[in-house]
Amino acid sequence: MGIGKGDGTAKLIQVSQILGDAETVIYNREEGKIKAHVAELPIFENTGDLQHVALHFDTPLRLQQNGRPMHPEELTARDLLVSLLRRIALISEFHVGQKLDVNFRELSEFTNEIDSEKNLVWQDWTRYSSRQKQEMTLGGAIGEWRLSGVLEPFLQLLQLGQWLHAGKNTSFGLGHYEIIE
Repeated sequence: MGIGKGDGTAKLIQVSQILGDAETVIYNREEGKIKAHVAELPIFENTGDLQHVALHFDTPLRLQQNGRPMHPEELTARDLLVSLLRRIALISEFHVGQKLDVNFRELSEFTNEIDSEKNLVWQDWTRYSSRQKQEMTLGGAIGEWRLSGVLEPFLQLLQLGQWLHAGKNTSFGLGHYEIIE
């Protein structure tokens, strides 16, 4: 209830879990209960010195600096990686009850050694705010972003970020990406 302008309604029909090429229905409305399923995220192992990774953002990545959204040409690998680190640390502390055991200063310094090649464009996204009773435009960057350098310290952050998203307004689905290479 309360979805969109005019308090629309919706019913959850089905939830599927996709792992690799396999899709498993773990909930459907007819049965009304969640089926047993794999409850772990698949994390691939680093098989050596990871030097390159490509990310595909399919919903707008909205990073901000001084309260202002950053456009694609302004974004740096440091902005992305520090934002991911901050988000995952906060989720771990507040939802898992465990502080991340990482050296934030050291990781932050490593981000300066990461190069990036961006093929990102700005895309506006509009939503209706029932609380503010008006449409809101939230823009961000979509497209591909290739990172190069010593990425091993960031591998798990990048992997988790695929499910947790990056940047602002993740609760609306923004900042979703997949590791494509």
